[in-house]
Amino acid sequence: MVPTVFDWDDDGKMKAIVDEVPEGLEQDVDDAKISCPTEAITVD
Repeated sequence: MVPTVFDWDDDGKMKAIVDEVPEGLEQDVDDAKISCPTEAITVD
């Protein structure tokens, strides 16, 4: 998880808390996307 980009919502689901990935965190976010077991993370 990338805590500056994702957080848990009230339903216990992960959600993005920023509109754009902060510079320098692109690889971490990509890793989170790849490791998501439900493939729910998408990055535009």
